[in-house]
Amino acid sequence: MPLPPDGRRAEVARANRSSVVDAARRLFAEQGYFTTTVEQIARLAGVAPATVYATTGGKQGLLFELVEAWSTTPAVREALEGVDRCHRVEDVLAELSAGVGRIREEWGDVIEVVLTTAPHEPAVAARVLEVRDGYEADVDRCVRRILDLTDRPQVHREVLDVLWFYFGFRAYALLVRDRGWDGERAEAWLVRQALRAVEDVLDDHTTGSLTA
Repeated sequence: MPLPPDGRRAEVARANRSSVVDAARRLFAEQGYFTTTVEQIARLAGVAPATVYATTGGKQGLLFELVEAWSTTPAVREALEGVDRCHRVEDVLAELSAGVGRIREEWGDVIEVVLTTAPHEPAVAARVLEVRDGYEADVDRCVRRILDLTDRPQVHREVLDVLWFYFGFRAYALLVRDRGWDGERAEAWLVRQALRAVEDVLDDHTTGSLTA
């Protein structure tokens, strides 16, 4: 049965919006946020420039929409649910590392565009700080699981700093994008190094290996 006129218009609007967002993502990644124009996005999406403004509010609206999709990806929830089920510190780090890898594989292009744009665009910088705070809270959840397993709450800040160093916005990308590592190798290396660093922090407060 054909869609009624209102339904057809809504379907076309959704399709146009999706095309515009996809076009913006591709162009931002290929040539940068500031070099990309609304006219180029419209041309690649097959719509009029006015449609870009009407559906997303222009370039900044498009970038914010991509940030929202990145920061709410189900990979975050899945990783944290996995962390909650872990019974060894090594497994907590493996879940966190795998989650970082999945997010980077899916949204690495958007992350790099946003981090590159933020220093020159105050509104984007403010949004990045919000995302960073949310991600730090996610990493902190992993830290709290580690401290539950080791009963060492007094080293909370140090363990959080270690995990941020290895699993923050930069480390995985540096290995995979800049140094050409494959994702599996990067994830395994980050887990090994982070585990050693966490063991160093806990060395004065625990006995035996954290992998035992």
